Amino acid sequence: MKSAMANRDTKAIANLLAPDFVSIDVSGKETTGDQMIESLKALPANPNRASSTTLLSIEPSGSKAVVKQRYNIKTVRAATDGAKQEVELTTLSTDVWILKGGIWVLQRTVTDQMDALVDGKPTVHRVRKSEQ
Repeated sequence: MKSAMANRDTKAIANLLAPDFVSIDVSGKETTGDQMIESLKALPANPNRASSTTLLSIEPSGSKAVVKQRYNIKTVRAATDGAKQEVELTTLSTDVWILKGGIWVLQRTVTDQMDALVDGKPTVHRVRKSEQ
């Protein structure tokens, strides 16, 4: 999934998503797979971006697996005054993968927490309401 997203390989992403895939962000907004793919295609390439994913837990149960993970992205961007800013975004999410036709596909991803730093200073801290 990470490779498909980084390469903006929409066909590979679509093949990894269940037909009823839904992404729920930290504010509760739901996005379908088609909507997610369209928004990804609209994002400009960012050569200054480095990201990593850490699996925190995997709970398999038959043809379903619940995965908790941490996603971290770091980049450099220009501030409004033109100065360079170091930006870091970290999210915690809970994903549900299901086995369909012998292939694991992502059925649901829920962002549980999102934190952003600019030049090392916290600027955003959001937690899903159900987690508070």
